[in-house]
Amino acid sequence: QALAQTGGAGSAALRALARSMATRRPGPAAGASRPRVRPKASVSMPIPNPGHAEREDGVVALLRQEREKTCELVSAWIVQQKRLYEAQAAQQEQFLQALLDAHRKTLVGLVESPDPATAKGGEAVTACGSGEPLHVAVHFDGPQKHAGLVCQPAGDREELGDCGTAGPSSREGETAAQAEGHDGDPAEPARDEETIDVDAMARCEDVLQWWKRCSGLQTVSKWCQNYRKHPAGWGALLMIHGVPEITARMRSKVENYAIYSALFLSVSIALLVDPPNAVTKECAEDPLSLDFWVCHLRRRAYLYGFAIGIAAHMLSILLAMAFVNALNEAARDSDVYRMFSRGKGFIATVKCQYAFRLGCAADYVAVMVAGSYYIGWEAVVGTLILAAVCMRSFRITSSLLFSNASIVKYWREELGGCPDKDDPYELDVPIAAFKECVKLNEEFKSKKGLALNVTQRATALEGPAQQSKASAAVAAIF
Repeated sequence: QALAQTGGAGSAALRALARSMATRRPGPAAGASRPRVRPKASVSMPIPNPGHAEREDGVVALLRQEREKTCELVSAWIVQQKRLYEAQAAQQEQFLQALLDAHRKTLVGLVESPDPATAKGGEAVTACGSGEPLHVAVHFDGPQKHAGLVCQPAGDREELGDCGTAGPSSREGETAAQAEGHDGDPAEPARDEETIDVDAMARCEDVLQWWKRCSGLQTVSKWCQNYRKHPAGWGALLMIHGVPEITARMRSKVENYAIYSALFLSVSIALLVDPPNAVTKECAEDPLSLDFWVCHLRRRAYLYGFAIGIAAHMLSILLAMAFVNALNEAARDSDVYRMFSRGKGFIATVKCQYAFRLGCAADYVAVMVAGSYYIGWEAVVGTLILAAVCMRSFRITSSLLFSNASIVKYWREELGGCPDKDDPYELDVPIAAFKECVKLNEEFKSKKGLALNVTQRATALEGPAQQSKASAAVAAIF
């Protein structure tokens, strides 16, 4: 309608539109259903793409480059952080060292200064007046100490000592008199009842330790210095390694022999009390027959073998116990030296060793005899072969060990050793150290009961002034 109203141009356009719609293909009726068309099955074939592999290689290369770049950045960052940490640690160390140096200078100044007022400068002198110097005073408030600077009036200077502490007044005259001792030697300085001098206890322990090492060495001095005539090297080992090390070695040696002897003892006792039936069966009655004598010899070899083994292993255990018990009762190092020199301690350990070996051999013979009841004389031949092989291997191995490490088998030529040409058996350094210990023992003997007072004698000789200054400085710091 709009086109008709516009005139002829609109009518012509309308007619052209109608013609074009008339020429179109008519569609299906309104009520008819459209036929279903089954889609054809299509098979897709992969088409090779030569550029796909190249793209994958490029991606892998990019990822690899990214990882390498990341590693470089992280490594550079770690190195930078390490340098920063080291620089900061160096600065902290310099700072702490500077604080420590300043603290030391302060303590030295407080101790060496004749007048503590100089530590505070002119302000302290002004506060007390021109004629009244400052002094350090220590106040006790229960278990705590407080130090401060106080003015000393002119009238009280005679009653106060250095650093504001009470001087030797009439009330403390007896204490000052006791400080001299009976022979004029300075005695132990007076201490607060609530104070425990831990340093003095540590010094006493050091003195006791040295006394234990040196006391009584004059009784074995000649024996130790004549080390070339010792039957073994245990005296030299005591001087080289010290008593604690060597006693631990010897205790371990005899205890091992005792433990294994007890193991063999438990088995041999059971076999001796309850022997196999072949051993206890009746022998032939004819004393002129060979079977009679063979049966009795086997039986007695079995019984005597285990009996000797039991006795030898028991002896090894008893010797080990005696050695350890005597070693436990040694009070000083000189007693251990004397145990090896006069008491023949080394021979006791050798007896323990030989007793263990004898017991093992006797038990081995008894077992061999028991085996002969089942396989005849073949047991004897097999036992001898096994014993020869084992002994050969043992001798080769042990000789190599001892000939290159033992103080007797390697170092001492007079006892069969073969040391190197540039390694003679000389103990000049251990002997010199031993002689110094003997000299120190003489000093202990000369001082007798006063040896412990040596630990506090140096402190007493410093004088009450320096002691009070040092104690006041420490109390002020803490």
